[in-house]
Amino acid sequence: MKVVVIIVPFALISLSLLISCSLSPDSHSGNSAVYVVSVGLNYESSIITTLYGAPLDAAETAACLYSIYTDKGLQVQTNFLISGEEADLSAQGIKSVVNSISASEEDLVVFYFSGHGSVDTNGFFLAMEETEEHPYYTKLYVKDLIEDLENKGCPAVVILDSCYAGLAVEACMYFSSVEDAVQSLFDRTERSKISVLCSSASDQVSYMSSMLNEDNQIEKHSLFTLKMLKALGWVHSTSESTKIETEKGEKVVYGYQGKEVGKTSVRELYEKCLKNWASTRQIPFVNRTAVPVLLIP
Repeated sequence: MKVVVIIVPFALISLSLLISCSLSPDSHSGNSAVYVVSVGLNYESSIITTLYGAPLDAAETAACLYSIYTDKGLQVQTNFLISGEEADLSAQGIKSVVNSISASEEDLVVFYFSGHGSVDTNGFFLAMEETEEHPYYTKLYVKDLIEDLENKGCPAVVILDSCYAGLAVEACMYFSSVEDAVQSLFDRTERSKISVLCSSASDQVSYMSSMLNEDNQIEKHSLFTLKMLKALGWVHSTSESTKIETEKGEKVVYGYQGKEVGKTSVRELYEKCLKNWASTRQIPFVNRTAVPVLLIP
């Protein structure tokens, strides 16, 4: 392993911090539109472990966010990408959806994923649907996803419910060269626009769970997503539903938004998720940004 030591004058670091902290925490609050990409895979056609609750995670997260944003009068564009729907759920298909988003600097992009995560020599990846060339699964590398979102120039929130999700925080700090690392000192205000909320630390797996909804019916979900949806005021139900407009038409999702949610940064949501968190084998993680990124404006 090669170790590179970068020596930077203290005055330069101080200047960078001063520029970063000069932005108001509300600098991202004037979003004119929100783009939500919600992905959930159960892997029923693959040889890897089936995750029956993951599509429900993605569906209810999309419906929850859609309800919150529309109630605030925001324009919402939702991409509903879950197993069982007609969509290209391969890594390239998901990248194409993300890259097709034409967001302005005042907009917000939210990417949610529930499924398998793993790591190879190229880094941390999310396991997407298989193709003919890759019969088991395809790999969406998170560092590529982060780069695609950074290139949009607007605030973005990445929520990952998968094993080893904390590795995504390292993807936010990925530099391809020493020059990029030095240049990042001047780009801190731009990099602060990407906030990553993870279901577990970089060396931990993430667990599935079951719960009784308000109709006393059992629902399977990921443990972290259950906590997150509760913090956002979502009510699980099989008798009441929410209609959302997606890029492929209207979708009906069982459950509904039970309360109004005020302005909430990603870190504030993370702190709410940690309340009464009992598991020591899985602990949620969030990256630090110079300026708080608002999930809920």
